[in-house]
Order: sequence, then structure tokens, then C-alpha cells
Amino acid sequence: MGLVFFGVLIAASLQKMPLPLSLPALLIDAVDAWEHECGHAITGIIFGIFSVPLLMLTLPFPYSWTFQIVVWIALIGGCIYTYLKKREIFIGAVIFTIIAIALSFTPYTDLIISYMGHGGAILFGGFFMYKAWAYKGDNIFNQIFIAIIGVAPIINNIIFCYNLSISADARGKYTFSSFLAGVHNDFSKISLQTSLTVQQIAIFTIILAIVVTVTAFLLAIFPASVKDKPDADSSYKLL
Repeated sequence: MGLVFFGVLIAASLQKMPLPLSLPALLIDAVDAWEHECGHAITGIIFGIFSVPLLMLTLPFPYSWTFQIVVWIALIGGCIYTYLKKREIFIGAVIFTIIAIALSFTPYTDLIISYMGHGGAILFGGFFMYKAWAYKGDNIFNQIFIAIIGVAPIINNIIFCYNLSISADARGKYTFSSFLAGVHNDFSKISLQTSLTVQQIAIFTIILAIVVTVTAFLLAIFPASVKDKPDADSSYKLL
């Protein structure tokens, strides 16, 4: 049934239909925008910049060493918690913490924060797509809700990046819009600070979206065995 829900949501997002039939597409756009800003905000927080995600922008505060240390302590605390309570994800938590702390000492944090609007939204999407595909509850609306949250950033990022990758006109408008707004768009900012082009970044993002989607599907249909946890199915419930 999960595949049916994803098909309906994809069709709704691609069609330009009048209200109220276009409401699913509008909802998908709103969810994608929110997850995009959350990607910026969460990554900024990891790198010591307290940030507040809004619907169309993220409000970052100045970098603080004190806040950075608090974040590191929280990450290490999370590793301890996973070791005690969630042993199956302990290694992943440790690897993530080591990488996050190591990257904090590099000059690349601003680039990572800039990219993780799109990248973070795709990761959010992959997580919720996994939850929807693996959902084992009886509430059909719960599954639809989870599917919407997952499908939104995946679809929008693939379409957006596909247009940027094949159309010079789309890339020109994207770059020009950033100058009109007075703030560089994410891909334009990364391109100006590296040797990468907007087209290359867009292609990489499409590949990331595909890999995340396939991984989420495989994890859902081939779940890891959980021993001594008869209530493991409850972990699939979001609401």
C-alpha cells in the first residue's frame, strides 16, 4: 500500500491542478521549504551557530564557543545514551559525533551549512519515506501523513536540480534571483567559494536523492532483526 500512496503524492505534486485538487502539491511545497530550513538550522547548531528555522529562511545567531561546547557535550551524551538504550545505532552515533567534531575545526563549516538546506531536506525525506514504507500500524491517515513528509523534499529537489542541470536558462535565472534578493542562493554561494559549478552541485544532489530513496526502501523491506524486543513494531509509529 505504501507504493500506492507514494504514486498518488507524486502525481499530485507534478500536476498543475486548480484548488482544492492542488492542495496536496501546496502541502508538499510547504513541507519541503520547512525541511530545507531545518537542514540549515540543525547543521548550523551542530557547528556552534544557534539557528531558528522559519518557513522560507533560517535566522542564525553569531557563532559561540560556549554553545559549540554545549553541542559537543550533547553529542557525546547522545552516544552514551545509544550505548545504554539503543545499542544497534551506537556505532553510527559515534561515527557521526567524531565527524561532526572534526569538521568543526575545518574552514568548510559554512559550505556544509549552505549545502545542507537541500542535503538535509533530502535526508529528512529519506527518513520519513523509510518510516512510511515500513509502517505496520492500522491508521491509514498516519501512513499518508508520513509519506507526504517524506516525498515532499525528494520530489522537489529532484525536479529543481534536474532543471538546473539541463537548462542554462534555469541556471541563469537561479543565479540572477540571488543577486536581486541581495543574498546568494545555496548553490550559487557554494559555487563562488569552490571550483564546483551550479550544474555539478545540482547533479550531485540528484544522485544523493536517488541513493537516499533507494536506501530507505531497502531498509524498509529488509529490516534488521531486533532480538529480545517484542514491541519493536511500535518504533514505526510517528503519531
